Amino acid sequence: MLNSFPIWVVAALAHLSVSFPHDSHEGGGVTPEVNQFDSLKPITLEALRKYMADPEDTSRRLAAMIPNIPQEQATLDRIHQKLGGLTVDLSVSSINPSVVNAKAGVSPYLLQGDIVVTDDQLKQMEDEYKRSGGRKKRQAAIPIRKWPQNTIHYYFHNVSAKSQQAVAAGLKVIQQQTCINFVKSSTAANRIRIINADGCWSPIGMKGGEQDLSLQSDGCDLQGTAAHEFIHAIGYYHEQSRYDRDQYIIVDLTNVEPDNAYNFDKETTQTTVNYISDLYYDTKSDQMFERWNEEPAELFDLYLSRVGKLAFFVNLPRATCNQRPNNGGRTITPTASWQTMTITVGNSASPSNTWRPSYTIKTYWFTVPTGRKLEMKITGMQNSHCNYGCSFASLEFKYGPYPELVDPKYCCPEHLNKVYSSTRNPTVLNAHNEYYFSTFTIQYRLVAASG
Repeated sequence: MLNSFPIWVVAALAHLSVSFPHDSHEGGGVTPEVNQFDSLKPITLEALRKYMADPEDTSRRLAAMIPNIPQEQATLDRIHQKLGGLTVDLSVSSINPSVVNAKAGVSPYLLQGDIVVTDDQLKQMEDEYKRSGGRKKRQAAIPIRKWPQNTIHYYFHNVSAKSQQAVAAGLKVIQQQTCINFVKSSTAANRIRIINADGCWSPIGMKGGEQDLSLQSDGCDLQGTAAHEFIHAIGYYHEQSRYDRDQYIIVDLTNVEPDNAYNFDKETTQTTVNYISDLYYDTKSDQMFERWNEEPAELFDLYLSRVGKLAFFVNLPRATCNQRPNNGGRTITPTASWQTMTITVGNSASPSNTWRPSYTIKTYWFTVPTGRKLEMKITGMQNSHCNYGCSFASLEFKYGPYPELVDPKYCCPEHLNKVYSSTRNPTVLNAHNEYYFSTFTIQYRLVAASG
């Protein structure tokens, strides 16, 4: 059985369209001025020029490839009316790599907010764009190299102790969930140099020789961000570019700057297979979008209300390793009567006002016999840190139809005393914390599946 704890690659639609002032120039959602690149840190200049001869030219060429994304105005109007005056709390969302990169002024030179594109890859993208008639662009089948023997070597160059802790914690989670190994080495033939440059970014897959991965000391020194960028280095793109995306969501470009529209292009079945199937490292997840019964407008509402920001997630399931993680959880056998359980997750010895650079997670497996349905409700929360995305603490009740995907996470008062149900056997409940400790109280029982 796959352990479906999510390592997530996130690309929130709003974040890729945001423009922020940079210390020395404007960054993010506008066409960069000439020589903007030269105002970045020297180590950023040195690193990115390994991949692109003229970064300003790369920025202009990326922006010129406009994707053909249908915008059904009647549907969008209905969505806008339903969501009303929804806003994003930038004090929370600033941990998103795309936002950090926009503030740092490096995002105009990156694909999808945090992916480095080489000159050869850009040329292939442009050739395919021209062959397919301009606005009907589909991305080229760019070969992505797999790391030999499922082993990635890396070393730290000029990063802080906190960033090193975040990398260690992020790589531990990936290694526990997959059969990919990480080994420190500054001399291996193929290796990643982790640098404190402007923003959080990485190339896709192995480039050969030494390649860079940036974790800016202010904003990228987080476990989730470190794991995010390393997953790009493994060979994965964002889930937002899946070829079948439009079957499940509507992309609203209303607030997206024209120069950023290329970030929302889709892959094809060929390129999706190229980087998801060929780069599986023996995993078996189909990595499909979550399916819901609601129509697309309600799908937006579902994720915005339950997750807090519209995001796409990639799970890295445990590869060829079928053991359940020994993380403090257990197997539970429900009965027909409501039972109560209190879950405490986190580290009570850590400071109560300081974020930890490491996750704590407990996984519970509920046995659900054939013909029965599990009902669960959250009746209490303490230190759940309600915020966008439930990023500091949450319960994830995996009742959706695809266990490899992330289900909505719960951490807010609005989630209390609502009954969620599942017929999957076993049904998984993940409790997560990375800020002091949290306590959740749940009730659960079995009912007839037809009830």
